[in-house]
Amino acid sequence: LSNLFFVLFVIILFLISSCTKNQSSNENIEFKKMCIDAGYEWMLMKPTQNGKFIKDAEECMGCMVEGIEHVCGKEKFMKLMGKDESKIVTVQLNIAPEQIKPNEKTTLTFKFEDAEGKPLSLQREHEKLVHTIIINDDFSIFSHLHPEDSGLTTKEMQSKGIYSLEYQFTKVGMYLIGVDFSADNGDYAKLFYADVLGNITRKIKNNLSTQKTFNEYAVNLSLPPKVFAGKETTLTYYFTKDKKPLTDMQPYLGAAMHLAVVRDDLTKFIHTHATADDMSMNEMMDHSMMEMNQDSPPSFGPRLVSDIVFPEKGLYNVFGEFKHNGKVIVTSFMVEVE
Repeated sequence: LSNLFFVLFVIILFLISSCTKNQSSNENIEFKKMCIDAGYEWMLMKPTQNGKFIKDAEECMGCMVEGIEHVCGKEKFMKLMGKDESKIVTVQLNIAPEQIKPNEKTTLTFKFEDAEGKPLSLQREHEKLVHTIIINDDFSIFSHLHPEDSGLTTKEMQSKGIYSLEYQFTKVGMYLIGVDFSADNGDYAKLFYADVLGNITRKIKNNLSTQKTFNEYAVNLSLPPKVFAGKETTLTYYFTKDKKPLTDMQPYLGAAMHLAVVRDDLTKFIHTHATADDMSMNEMMDHSMMEMNQDSPPSFGPRLVSDIVFPEKGLYNVFGEFKHNGKVIVTSFMVEVE
């Protein structure tokens, strides 16, 4: 009799295990479909949190959300997508005039709304409410702008969740317009595209050099011999001027360096930051606040470091912005990802 109970017990455990396995399999299939339907890539990779690998986590099949957050579970994916929380935000972009011509003044107006369609209250992140990054399709144009720069933002517009800025598109072709902002329930990034009328002659000049000069600043970029998609890659910048290490760099918008990473087809975009190798991001933010209050922030350099996960293989351009002697300098390096 005891043997019979044991056999029944084993059968019940087997049935429970089979049901659980089938349920898990069905959930994975559903999760994969949700991921692909949302326009994201299903891939094998370690899970991330805020763009950084979760310590001691194992690789899993999951969804690469917004090109930076790899999610292994359907529940977390649904939270990110706002399926079970009021985390859905929408951004509308109005471009005036609608037909963009080179070198003509263009107004970009963004409207931010929450899940209920009400004006979204934004929070300052890296000293600004809205960060707008504009990159053209041959990587020859890069701009990092904010509504405050154009002086078009009023308290009334903020109460309506509306922010505007002015820009001149100087070349014909396709442009990526990346918008980063923060609200009560998280950080967000939205992508838009704009066409500038004219005869398009797009041609990217492939230059994988890791030693370049920008406005009298010599910059060396160190990275692994091979860079793989889905794997964390450390980018190390080393700055010199007049053949001397640059040790008096200044914080720029709450960071040692801002980085904008974009693939050559403009479909993948990451806005991230680098830190001085002896300074944390929190320290950098504190120093940036000191700078805003007209106090003298401590200097740093010549080495800055950033860890990046390139979401897919392809050719990427990594734009960087650093500050020295009160001026912002833009760097540009290409990275081939396998």
